[in-house]
Amino acid sequence: MKKGLFLSTANNRGLVLDPRTKVLATLVVSTIMLGSYNVGPLLVVKPLLIATPFIMLALSHRFRSAITYLTLYGAASAVAAIAESCLTGVALFATLGISGIVRQFAPGIAMGTWLVTTTSVSEFMAACDRMHMPQALEIPFVVMLRYFPAIADDYRQIAAAIRMRSSKTFRNPISAIESCLVPLLVSAVRGGEDLSASALVRGLGGPTARTNINEARMRVRDWIVIAFLAIATICAVITPLLYY
Repeated sequence: MKKGLFLSTANNRGLVLDPRTKVLATLVVSTIMLGSYNVGPLLVVKPLLIATPFIMLALSHRFRSAITYLTLYGAASAVAAIAESCLTGVALFATLGISGIVRQFAPGIAMGTWLVTTTSVSEFMAACDRMHMPQALEIPFVVMLRYFPAIADDYRQIAAAIRMRSSKTFRNPISAIESCLVPLLVSAVRGGEDLSASALVRGLGGPTARTNINEARMRVRDWIVIAFLAIATICAVITPLLYY
């Protein structure tokens, strides 16, 4: 398994922030983009929040993800602008609805991608310990997130095996589902058991305090990001009070 969720390494990471800052940034960007208005201070804050995922991904050397996010959001914005000038009726409503959904959800998804691809398991668990998160919540969350890259890696291997056997399998949707889904389900069950055994072997859930290789601590850059998020949150809270 080469790459996946919570598998970042110390090399080629670029910008390094505390996992608590990353979680807070993801929550703030997702919440404001989904549930706020487009008036007043938010006319300035929202473009900054839209640019935040691209900046964070680029500074963290996740250039492919940054370009993908920028392309997706730009395409959705362009489609909405063209639709307003060219379409009417149901077609305009459907196009604006789909493009609006993409523009609302894309920043939060990009922030989540940045969070999980730039945070190691040890860093995340150290941050959870600093927040005094109960192990009953911390351990299942970490195991669950560690589970997804294993499934993704298994799917890539299954798809490669199918292509080696026959290139016509994916042309038939039913055959493709049967050929991929059955071995994937078997692999998922086995992978879940392996991850659970690994967690027990590492002493997770034990009565004694656990040590971490990485140390979670707030730096100046973390406080700068938190200050920006605080300002954005204040603007999102006061805007409905001032304009509605």
